[in-house]
Amino acid sequence: MPVIEVDEEQVRRDTALRATMAKMLSKPEAKALVEQAYKMVDPNAQTPELDARRMVHETVSKTQAELDALKKQLADEKAANEQNMRMAQFESRVEDGFRRLRQQGVTAEGIAGVKKIMEDEGIANPEIAWAHFEKLHPPQAPVASTGGWNFLEPAADANADLKKLVETKGESSSVIDKLAFEALNEVRGMARR
Repeated sequence: MPVIEVDEEQVRRDTALRATMAKMLSKPEAKALVEQAYKMVDPNAQTPELDARRMVHETVSKTQAELDALKKQLADEKAANEQNMRMAQFESRVEDGFRRLRQQGVTAEGIAGVKKIMEDEGIANPEIAWAHFEKLHPPQAPVASTGGWNFLEPAADANADLKKLVETKGESSSVIDKLAFEALNEVRGMARR
């Protein structure tokens, strides 16, 4: 083996370097940094601690990602269940409202009108929509009659006056006055039926 001469300064620097490296390798954090620096200089270098830490970090990261995904899935399922429950309660209230309307005697045509108003106006309560429907479509007023019905007496021949009017070619003012008076009384509710 060839002999290499080393001066004293070189030995001192080597000793100081070895002492510094020994100090660095004695602390785990510093040792990881030394291995990381060594890996940067020589990518094929064996760095057992750095590799172990990287493997642990990758495993923890993967597990954390799976845990986060599971948490998100559980939160989404909980939100969906709450939404479904609220929707079922809403549908139940709407059906109860329609049931009460049917009990009050609202016809199928009225229910269809209420459903249309609910959709068009964004009303969630069928009874409120029914009140709106009634305002838009008031019930017909009953026919008022002041006279009584006499079924035993035959009705006067209403066509007799019209026949007289046709015969006179509309020239009989007494027939015209009589028909006008009867029409006015009927409109005013004074005529007997």
